[in-house]
Amino acid sequence: MPFRFQSVTDRVFSAFSRRREFVHDTRGATMIEYGLIVGFISIIILISMATIGTTMRDDIFGKVTTTLQGVLGST
Repeated sequence: MPFRFQSVTDRVFSAFSRRREFVHDTRGATMIEYGLIVGFISIIILISMATIGTTMRDDIFGKVTTTLQGVLGST
């Protein structure tokens, strides 16, 4: 196919039609939405695990440590 020069009108029309196709293209939107959902769920899990970990350290393991120190006579 031989090269042909495009007129300014043809180039502008081509650019606007590509822009219109790009704006109306929704193929990647679902993937982005799923990615955001997974991101929010992982943040919620991390926050809850940090809270549970702190509670376990202070309440459960703190009591075990205190009991062992009392039994073994350590201070």
